Amino acid sequence: MRAQQEPIPVSLFNNVLLAVALVLALLAPAPAALAVGDPVACTAFPVITVGNATVGTLDAVGDCFQAPPNRLIDTYSLTLTEAATLSLDVTSEVFGAVVGIRHPNVSPTVPGQFIAQRGRQTAGAVAANVVLPAGSYVVYVSSFVTNPTTPPTGAYTLTLNVQAQPQAACVNGQLNGTGIVKGSVAAGAISAQDCELGPREDLVAGEVPRHVDAYALFAPANIYHQVTVAADFDYRIEHWEGVGANPPVL
Repeated sequence: MRAQQEPIPVSLFNNVLLAVALVLALLAPAPAALAVGDPVACTAFPVITVGNATVGTLDAVGDCFQAPPNRLIDTYSLTLTEAATLSLDVTSEVFGAVVGIRHPNVSPTVPGQFIAQRGRQTAGAVAANVVLPAGSYVVYVSSFVTNPTTPPTGAYTLTLNVQAQPQAACVNGQLNGTGIVKGSVAAGAISAQDCELGPREDLVAGEVPRHVDAYALFAPANIYHQVTVAADFDYRIEHWEGVGANPPVL
């Protein structure tokens, strides 16, 4: 005798369907995260030269993406056959740019030591000054604003110009340190256009204001450096320590 099959109640049948749907949902792969940037671009550095303008674009598909600090970056290879005092100038009409220079990579994934960096929060022009001996360097352009999913993109123009002096004038009342490295020789001049030191306890009443040039050196802690100055006037050297002595903000 064939056994009779009892009909499944409708409510139970719905529960079975719901359980199956839940199992399928748990087994289904999660949607892939939106990819930003191209890892290949993080190790491919086009060559740039002094005196020529480079028109580039921060591109969310083809450029290197740094996470952190969650921003796109274009990197370029620069070789100096002789010592130079340079201004790294970047202009963008669509995003606030950061421009800087560092030593070559320690390894494919480890960048070299920073030398100088400048940035601005809004679109416009920004420049970083640096005094360099002959050698190889990496110049980079990025955005000031960071975002893990939609970092700023857009066009920019990068130009490397030779400077007559490391610091020719006081810009908007700001004393911005010119980047230097071990072996740099800065042929500067103190002039009335340079920034003035503010009120100081060591300035006597009626003393002529002191003008100043500033230089920034990125270096690990507990490293000693010898600084030599030759000038045709009485001078003094002062030393300030701090993280980010050449900050990326105007």
